[in-house]
Amino acid sequence: AFIVCGTNVMSDMSMVAAWVWALVLWVRGVDSQRTGWLVAAGLVGGVALLFKYFAVALVGLFIAYAWCATGRRFGRWVLPALIPVVFLAVHESWTARAYDLALFSDAASYATRFSAPDSFSQLVTGLVFAGGSAAVVFFFSPLLWNRRALAILAAAVAALLVGVLLQGELSGAPLRLESGLRWGWILQLGLMAFGGLSLLALAGAEFRRSRDAASLLLLLWVLGTLLFACFVNWSINVRSMLPLVPAAAMLIARRVARDKLSRWPLAPGLVLALLVGVADYAWAGSAREAADRLHGAWHDKGVTVWFQGHWGFQWYMQEHGHRPFDMKDPQVSRGDVIVLPANNTNVRRLDPRLATELEPVDVPTLGWLSTMNLDVGAGCYSHLSAPLPFAFGAAGEERYVVLRATRPIRGRPMRSSP
Repeated sequence: AFIVCGTNVMSDMSMVAAWVWALVLWVRGVDSQRTGWLVAAGLVGGVALLFKYFAVALVGLFIAYAWCATGRRFGRWVLPALIPVVFLAVHESWTARAYDLALFSDAASYATRFSAPDSFSQLVTGLVFAGGSAAVVFFFSPLLWNRRALAILAAAVAALLVGVLLQGELSGAPLRLESGLRWGWILQLGLMAFGGLSLLALAGAEFRRSRDAASLLLLLWVLGTLLFACFVNWSINVRSMLPLVPAAAMLIARRVARDKLSRWPLAPGLVLALLVGVADYAWAGSAREAADRLHGAWHDKGVTVWFQGHWGFQWYMQEHGHRPFDMKDPQVSRGDVIVLPANNTNVRRLDPRLATELEPVDVPTLGWLSTMNLDVGAGCYSHLSAPLPFAFGAAGEERYVVLRATRPIRGRPMRSSP
């Protein structure tokens, strides 16, 4: 999660940086009973909220830590703990006036439209994403747990996998094809779910052992992030899991220091993180290459090029001057070109009576490791695409379907994804 999010143009890393510093200042302020540190923590927490709305959860962590550390008494820490809420209220008021739309409320409303009907599937997918996002926990597991604990965790994972197999799918992705079970998916699901369960168990064991404010903070930090990513956010993704990575690191560091554990699991964790980063970089690069090739093929022919999809492909296509296809009110003329990326979001097939298919554009990626590819089960940026945060397997090339309009397209309904 750290490598992937750290190489994206998103605000998640900035939010987590502010989140961590807000908690550092808060813990220092509560422990030293100095109001200045508490106010500073509240202000930094407000800044974190302006990066990403999830940082409003800091208010709960502030209160939980102070309540436990001060012997369950209210004190002068109450008002500083609410400073992020003030930031949120001002932000809501300002955006409502500026855009006639309160952005936090609108984001919450958007998320509720994607509420999942299957809590079991959401929970399993969340554990898989947590275990993959903080994969170093999996590598540390043999050192963190005795044989009995490892057996219990393995049995829990086996039970989860049996439940998934009985359902026959996970996050809408079938686990059985005509050729048989997708054993590669199932193995990777099991390993990552083991890592996710190990992280939860580590947070719970630390709290059970210490029973102090710090261990409570770490437990709520991990548990709250996981529950938000699984059941509140509109989709489960690596970016939503990023906030629990620092907590996972702290939990492991505490155990390593206390039990004098070896640090060798850091090596495979780092190698895996770098490989996933390379795979994500290759996938992003394929979108740029596809846009360049499409632009080179059509820009001198006086043809208007429309495209569907978002993410990097949208950026590069618009940078070349091509136009996004409006699903609600298309304005395509006869002879225009429409490009449909096969591995993207918000893509709808056209009625074949409206356009003829030309030769597609195929762009290679890393090939054996993917962050976004339905065929191998990788859905780093949304579990609605696939149930694994990354996946090993033969991914093939990125395909871009190229169509030529045979008649004008005006406001006609779109079909399912290609």
